[in-house]
Amino acid sequence: MSVSDIERLDAAVARLAADDSVLRLSETEAERRSGYQADTERMIMNMGPQHPSTHGVLRLVLELEGELIVRSKPVIGYLHTGMEKTGEVLTYAQGSTNVTRMDYASPLFSELAFSLATETLLGIEVPERAQWIRMLMCEVNRLSSHLLFMATNGMDLGAVSMMLYGWREREEVLRFLEKVTGLRMNHNYIRPGGVAADLPDGWRDDLCSILDALPDRLDEFDTLMSGQPIWQDRLQGVGVITAEEAIALGATGPILRSTGFAWDLRRDQPYLRYDEVDFDVIVGTHGDSFDRYAIRLGEIHESMRILRQILDRMPTGDYRIQDKKVTPPPARSHRRVDGGADPPLQVVHRGLQGAGGRGVRRRRVAAWRTRLLHRLRRLRQAVPHAHPGSELRESPDAAAPHAQQPDRRHRCDRVVGRSDHGRGGPMSRFNEANEAIAHEIIARYPRPKSATIPLCHLAQEQDGYLAEDAMAHIAELVGITSAEVMGTATFYEMFKLAPVGRYVINICTNISCQLVGGEELLEHAESTLGITSGSTTADGLFTIEDVECVAACTEAPACQVNYRYQHRVTPEAFDTLIADLRAGRRPEIPDHGTLGATRQHISEDRVANITPPEQQVEPAWYAARNATGGESA
Repeated sequence: MSVSDIERLDAAVARLAADDSVLRLSETEAERRSGYQADTERMIMNMGPQHPSTHGVLRLVLELEGELIVRSKPVIGYLHTGMEKTGEVLTYAQGSTNVTRMDYASPLFSELAFSLATETLLGIEVPERAQWIRMLMCEVNRLSSHLLFMATNGMDLGAVSMMLYGWREREEVLRFLEKVTGLRMNHNYIRPGGVAADLPDGWRDDLCSILDALPDRLDEFDTLMSGQPIWQDRLQGVGVITAEEAIALGATGPILRSTGFAWDLRRDQPYLRYDEVDFDVIVGTHGDSFDRYAIRLGEIHESMRILRQILDRMPTGDYRIQDKKVTPPPARSHRRVDGGADPPLQVVHRGLQGAGGRGVRRRRVAAWRTRLLHRLRRLRQAVPHAHPGSELRESPDAAAPHAQQPDRRHRCDRVVGRSDHGRGGPMSRFNEANEAIAHEIIARYPRPKSATIPLCHLAQEQDGYLAEDAMAHIAELVGITSAEVMGTATFYEMFKLAPVGRYVINICTNISCQLVGGEELLEHAESTLGITSGSTTADGLFTIEDVECVAACTEAPACQVNYRYQHRVTPEAFDTLIADLRAGRRPEIPDHGTLGATRQHISEDRVANITPPEQQVEPAWYAARNATGGESA
């Protein structure tokens, strides 16, 4: 790369980061300023997060000038899967089960990338037939992915018929994938050492029927959309990106090729057997949305072209390497494709042995030492605002660690952010009383894992938040990994992974509360306590959170204090509430985290479907019918 190339990329980065391209607003400020802006004559609009509109849990804060989007701010993180943390406690043989869920539209590509990397580390080469099967499955997956793009983008832009047609063709492709792998998606089919199973009988006829039917259907798609004036107006010149900007952003695939940059990994850095098949790289000219649509339409034709060559050249032989150190032997009575609990697969998962002394050490290695992302526990991004240190929960007269029994917890290094695997460090585990309660809770369930959420409640009740060491203790008690406990904790808003105030105040700003003063109540609370949403007062008493809904629409504006409802809250009532909490005059509201020992009391007149007799009122239509002595007309 020349100096001029670097300068062009730097200029592209500067353009992308400029204030006229990026909307720099906090989420709270964006909510405050939503609507028409008199000073700029523009509008701030919130889009999402909702799945049907954005095909993923994504929120966009948009600045509009008429119908033109001038600037935007993407807000990500609503769908936290914890793939990296989960990968830390998996073996290489288990890894494809994890990565296949990273992208539901193209799971086989994720499996392939992981398997190729693992095989490079092991220094092994898979059989030729396995390579051609992998290539076939990836190109079939490309068909389903691009057909999904055609269907959903057609619906988003007003071509509702395209959703029906694209979905119809994709269903045929998914049926083929299901016949081969056993599943429609998240296949776990491409694994280190080859593939999970050989191609089934009749696969050639099934694939040929798809390849024979698709060309005429694609011509119909082209006629339906490409020449349609409305389709052109909504795509041409929209979302333009240059090659330099795409490279600076790390964009690949159709997004990069739409700029005219002819980069295709299959041709420029061939893998599998792509250097032995003939295909064209489809590129665009203008870098707009229309080019990205046209490229995908063209790539479907090229994938079909590759698949026909694979049909002609599919070799015989093994579908996986015949090395029991790498691939599990077939089950005795049946073959599981979906990665289920076959005894042979469990045997492999207990430890992974290198092939011929290459890659992984030749001696047998314990499964926990072959994790995918070893030592990435130092990366704390998976735990937002991770607490820098845990409190000591052992009694002051407890024996020193070296005076106690040897530490036999061989897997404590999976706890993130703890030095020296946590041995001898500070601990925030269950105290003696709560540990006894924890065992009682576990005994109520047929499977210990089912007690994870109640134990998280118990840990938060003890410490006020869910500490890392508490999650490690829960994992040991129920027999799962800390990553699984963390995944559960980060899914639920009620669990706090960092210290919060004694009283956590959730103020609803959803539509029902907003219409009757929810936003004003939030502003008043921030002004009264001298903090902003998401922060805690200096005395550690109060934390304010701006939440989407507290399920009290008929009692709006509403808020919760430690999940205890406060209905129809006015600014004056809020001030009284804060004064009472400071003075300790609200015993019905326990400290934050006290969920198990203290339950909220609900008076009988507020229980659903129960109304005191003196408050029963007949419906007007029923009273009118009784007054006339017969049925109303």
